[in-house]
This record gives sequence, structure tokens and C-alpha cells, in this order.
Amino acid sequence: MADLGFFNGWQPSELEAMPIGKLMLYRELAVKRWNSTFGAKED
Repeated sequence: MADLGFFNGWQPSELEAMPIGKLMLYRELAVKRWNSTFGAKED
């Protein structure tokens, strides 16, 4: 989750204070945004 904190400019204390469900939602949205911008990586 540190990548989310880095790209969103959040401090470690802010990340620790967020509920895990909210962090997972932000992560899912970030992955969708990445895939729509750069395309999904194929194995």
C-alpha cells in the first residue's frame, strides 16, 4: 500500500489511520486507472 501513499501524497500515519476496505478500494481504482491508461500487462 506504500505505492498508494506515494502517488497520492499521503503520509504513513494517514495510511495507517485508513480502514483496510478504503485502502483496497483506492488500490482497485488505481489499478483500473493504470490499465485504462497503459493497458493491462499480458503474461
